[in-house]
Amino acid sequence: MWAIKSRFNKLSSHFTTTQFNKSNFNIFIAEMKADKYAPSHLNNIIKIAKHLDKFLKINQLQDYTYFRESYTPTKDILTPEEIKKLAETKIEYKFPEFMNARQKALIYLLGTTGCRIGEVIDLKWGDVYNDHVIFRETKNGDSRIVPISQDLYQLLLSLPRKRDEVFSSYRGNKLASQETNQDLQRRAKLVEITKHVYNHLFRHSFITTMLEQGADSLDVAVIVGHKDPKNTMRYKNSLLSHYQTVIQIHPLLRKTMTFEQMTTNVRNMIYKSINTTSCKLNIREENNRLVVEMERI
Repeated sequence: MWAIKSRFNKLSSHFTTTQFNKSNFNIFIAEMKADKYAPSHLNNIIKIAKHLDKFLKINQLQDYTYFRESYTPTKDILTPEEIKKLAETKIEYKFPEFMNARQKALIYLLGTTGCRIGEVIDLKWGDVYNDHVIFRETKNGDSRIVPISQDLYQLLLSLPRKRDEVFSSYRGNKLASQETNQDLQRRAKLVEITKHVYNHLFRHSFITTMLEQGADSLDVAVIVGHKDPKNTMRYKNSLLSHYQTVIQIHPLLRKTMTFEQMTTNVRNMIYKSINTTSCKLNIREENNRLVVEMERI
């Protein structure tokens, strides 16, 4: 929250003596760009300016273009098993029942929709339905509908309604992203996950996992709110471990492939080749053997 206030103060300070319109905002952004501010910082300023533009009913910045942000792949993503561990672990908080329930719902929402933490924090009860949620006025200025599971819907319904937003502090104040980051790191330590766990890693993990499981990049882009599908594709096979597996397909390197890597390759090939709407597929490991069972539906 302090970061948002800081950016708003920077914006309001500049326009105290200057009329707030698109022309002057262009000058303001150009000056910040000349001062070597990162594209991500400029985009956050633009996002706040769009909200202010809409609130003041000036309506000159709603189609303002965001800067393309440079992308540095992370070394790790969270596996589905790790996400489950983080969500299900119980911590002895001061208010354990409320806090554990809230964090469980929050982690599963991040982990199964790929949404941004800001979208979670701003999610209102009126935008929660039994099979989807609506994220309003997102980073790219649009609202989007995202499907959720029945299990997640029930988790959300179980949370107390302390304010218009679904997620809040125990005392009913607006939830802060710093608080959730600190909690995630605490949970990671308890379940012995050595990766650096933070809010945005769930988004990266969701997109990467969906693409690696064969989901269409255009579909994933719609779910996570990428206007440009290229932003989605940058996540595909972004881990060095993926390319380490790929290179071992070469006949001269194949002998170095572990059993786990071979079974992973086989699993991926099968999942990409099988229409699971017409057959039931069960792949499991038994006594160092990979067992594949297919049953016609």
